[in-house]
Amino acid sequence: MNKVNLKDLAEEMDFMLDEWSHFVNRKTGEIISIEDRYLRTR
Repeated sequence: MNKVNLKDLAEEMDFMLDEWSHFVNRKTGEIISIEDRYLRTR
């Protein structure tokens, strides 16, 4: 498992919007952002 760089994560979090959900892939350190409207069930 790769380590996630906390500085990179903190910088990315500065740009995160409230209407979005964000996930970190702990294996790669990749941050995935998905607009909340796509996560809601209809």
